[in-house]
Amino acid sequence: MGAWSHGNFSNDTALDYLDEIEALADLERPLDAILANGPDDLDADLAAKALAAADLLAAKLGRAADDMPEDADRFLETLLAPDPSLLSRAERAAARILERSELAELWAEDEDEHVEWLNVIEDLKKRLDPSVEYTAKPKPKSKSKGGIACYFCRQLTGEDYVEVEFIDEEFPGISSSIFSHRECLEHLFEPTYYDENGAPLPELAKRVEHFIETNDTVFAILEGLPYPAKPS
Repeated sequence: MGAWSHGNFSNDTALDYLDEIEALADLERPLDAILANGPDDLDADLAAKALAAADLLAAKLGRAADDMPEDADRFLETLLAPDPSLLSRAERAAARILERSELAELWAEDEDEHVEWLNVIEDLKKRLDPSVEYTAKPKPKSKSKGGIACYFCRQLTGEDYVEVEFIDEEFPGISSSIFSHRECLEHLFEPTYYDENGAPLPELAKRVEHFIETNDTVFAILEGLPYPAKPS
């Protein structure tokens, strides 16, 4: 599971799952799997799908997460208000994932990151409980209207985007590109490498390309490839 932040939609598995959801049964399936299986069967991808499903139910209550993709609105408009039993199942599934799962073990590898993730899940549990008082946050303004889809968050970039170009070393005339919000790029890859015009340098492109090809988040994001930092 490729993750770039702590939110329940800030990972590849949840976003791919979101594209597959067509009916309420698609939300119930991962939740029931979490509740039916033992801890050894709670793999990270299943947990990511269940947390995304639970977060969609919370959103239907008017308690959407900050990282809720705009694409989810189309499905939420067709979803009836969840009944208390389904909300309870979602809350119990989140608690099980929090207590013991492969996903919890992965986040526990870094103490600071683990604390952030724990806070996200505890917040989700509260948002799933209608008896807990909750004040909806103002929906953040879209980063942009129109433009190109950001490779990482899948939101449209408008005019504020960075193009990362990959050059084929064997055939320099052949290249490919991805587009990203600058903030998404900088959140994932540190230190940043830009030229005087703000365009990504080859060092940054190589790190992004490595991440895309291998989905190796530890090596590509946290440690990075062995290129020297750009002099300040």
